[in-house]
Amino acid sequence: MELTEESWVQERVGQVVKRYVPLGVVCAISPWNLPFMLSFLKVLPALLVGDTVVRKPSPFTPLTVLRAVDYIRELLPPGVLNVITGGDRLGPWMTAHPGFNQIAFTGSTQTGRRVLGSASETLKHVTLELGGNDPGIVLPDADPKAIAEPLFWSMFLLSGQGCITLKRPLRLRRPGHLRLCGPPAARRRVRSGGDAGADPEPASVESAERGLGRNPA
Repeated sequence: MELTEESWVQERVGQVVKRYVPLGVVCAISPWNLPFMLSFLKVLPALLVGDTVVRKPSPFTPLTVLRAVDYIRELLPPGVLNVITGGDRLGPWMTAHPGFNQIAFTGSTQTGRRVLGSASETLKHVTLELGGNDPGIVLPDADPKAIAEPLFWSMFLLSGQGCITLKRPLRLRRPGHLRLCGPPAARRRVRSGGDAGADPEPASVESAERGLGRNPA
C-alpha cells in the first residue's frame, strides 16, 4: 500500500502539503480490554509509513497479541515487528528509553500522565488515548422504558470494560426515572470468567469485576 502525498490550498493559510513520514521506532502500549483491536490500530499505521514497532501487550492478555504477531512477522523483514511482555515495571522503562522515537499509549488517564512525563525527558512524539468519565444524561421528557435497554448497553458494552462506555451515575431528575432499570428479572448479571450465566460476557480480570460490583446493573 502506497501513501501518496496530498496537497491543497487552504484559505487564509496558503499551500498545504500532507506527507506520511516515518518517525523511526515506535513503542506501542495498550490495555487488556480489546487486546487485538487496540494493538493493531497502533501497529498497522506505523508499519504502513515505514516505522518499526515494539509492542507491549497488557500482562493480563499477552497471548492474543503474541499469537497474532507470530503470523504477521512471517510477512515482514526480521526486526520490523517485535513484542515484549512483562509486568508494571516494563512500561516506564520503555517510555523512558532513548531508543524509541514515538510512544503510542492507550490506558488510564493516571498512567497517561506518567507516560507523558517519562517521554518528555527525551522529547519523544507521544499519542495518548485515555479513559474518560462519560456521563449518561436523562432528560425530563425521556421515556424510561424506551431508553432503559440502550442505556444499559451503553454502560455494559464489553462488560463495562470499554473506555467509551458510560461511567458516571445517572443524575435522574424525575421520580419515575428512578425505576429506569425495570423489574429485577430484566436486570443483567456481570461476572468474571467461567460463569456461564453471566450476561453480558464475563469481565476479563478481577479488578474490572470489582469495579463493576460498585455499580451493579
